[in-house]
Amino acid sequence: MLRVCRGSSLASVVRLRSNNVEALLPSMLMSRRHGTNVAGSYYTEADISPSQKSALPEQQFEVVIKPQSTLLDLWEQATKAFSARRFIGTKMWVRGKLGYIWTTYESMGIEIDAMRTLLAKIGVVKGSRVIVISENRYEWVVVHVATLQLGGQFVCLPTNVTPEEARAVVNATQAKVLFVETTSSFSAVKNWAGEVGALEHVYCFEDQQSENSYAVAINLAGSVEQVAPKATNVTSEDTAMIMFTAGTTGPPKGVMLSHKNVVANVSSIHGQLGEAITPNDMFMSLCPWTVAGSLTSELYQCLCKGAQLCIPPELTEGFQDLPIVNPSIIISVAQPFQRAYANIVDDVTNRGGLSRDLTKFTLGRITENRTMLQKPGRLLNTASSFFLGKFKRQFGEQLRIVVVIGHPLTKDQAEILADLDVFAVNTYGCLEAGGLIATDIDVPSKLKVLPGMEVRIVNDKSEIVAPGDIGEVLVEAPHAMQGYFDIHINPEEAKNAVVAYGARSFVRTGDYGSQTGGWIQIKVVGFKSKVTRMS
Repeated sequence: MLRVCRGSSLASVVRLRSNNVEALLPSMLMSRRHGTNVAGSYYTEADISPSQKSALPEQQFEVVIKPQSTLLDLWEQATKAFSARRFIGTKMWVRGKLGYIWTTYESMGIEIDAMRTLLAKIGVVKGSRVIVISENRYEWVVVHVATLQLGGQFVCLPTNVTPEEARAVVNATQAKVLFVETTSSFSAVKNWAGEVGALEHVYCFEDQQSENSYAVAINLAGSVEQVAPKATNVTSEDTAMIMFTAGTTGPPKGVMLSHKNVVANVSSIHGQLGEAITPNDMFMSLCPWTVAGSLTSELYQCLCKGAQLCIPPELTEGFQDLPIVNPSIIISVAQPFQRAYANIVDDVTNRGGLSRDLTKFTLGRITENRTMLQKPGRLLNTASSFFLGKFKRQFGEQLRIVVVIGHPLTKDQAEILADLDVFAVNTYGCLEAGGLIATDIDVPSKLKVLPGMEVRIVNDKSEIVAPGDIGEVLVEAPHAMQGYFDIHINPEEAKNAVVAYGARSFVRTGDYGSQTGGWIQIKVVGFKSKVTRMS
């Protein structure tokens, strides 16, 4: 049987050969990641009643975001202020049942320390790049933070990237280590180490036993006596992330974002949504963090408030788990709620005559009360519970806010959610701007630019157009990206990505719309040629 003690050599992470490494996992991984029952970090949802949830440790502290803050500053503040609070929940089998198991901010910090030690041993230093190809996962966060703590650049790709595109990114970034999510993905890339670019190591999140298992590597790294120190020379101007677009409008483009870029977007979102978020809120993650605005509106808003984040294995399963988890805030693409809307309409339409008429009457009265800012009476509440109760229950008992990333919900779809006491917020964003640019939180279906952001609409000559006229959307620094990474980018396109107005610089989003005051309307996303046809 393989034993690991505190004096183990970290080099064994790379050259480990054993058929018995699964013996490490039940005790070491679970204790490191989830702490103990006494510490309050080892939970399944079945263990906690609603009254107990409200009694979980709560601090009124908020992370302070300064103009020169780095992402590491935010993590340091949160880890110290919310150490005993639940942070991230993941779904797994424990005690013979399937449930969401929670880590605390403190126990996650311990695993981040272990990952930082592993990466440092591999040779990751300031300026090095670490690549992750994965959906949202606990491990994604661990690698993300550990990379930043060494001054490295975190490169994340969407899971729909092709092997050819991924290979090109690995070669161009000269990354030494690659993390992938699934065993099938690992099979496609495992031979790249030593062959593609500077790649030396490939690890798999799902694998639990082999030498390339994330779980085995992190446990061995966590068993050494000396933890790798954090870099002390990281500044807000340093590149923090290279995020690749999904490739829906062409080959994936790498967007380089500094700490300042990402923190500025976190700050702007916090300025508009922060008052609606509390430490007792639980987020449910239903949108990949590689999508523009998802990372800054979910993971980092959760971090700033000391809230909890639940990460389901996949989007469909996560939506089905809503009644079990009972989240209060969901960051999601529109699709699951569009599907829910269609099911609700179909259900109401196929009801018997009297039931259908009473359901429609109830919905009408709820809409009328909401429009007139009137509190519903006891009779309307009873009717709502009777006719609409099953629709509410599919979202859980606590859901109150849905932030929609990407394609927006229609007015009818947003209104039916409002009738179910769920407030939907449509958004607009792009990676070149560091995340979100505008939301319709103030007026439904009308996008308002986030506080602290400057947006301009220009014509083909980069001249500012009149209010209401259509042109390309430009966003000013510090939200604007540092530039495009060189892969798949035409040199002329990269050169023209930034537009200077005196001492001020703006980045082109590639999207077209109009602006009146602080309100913007997006007409076309991605293709200039479509604007001509539309005009």
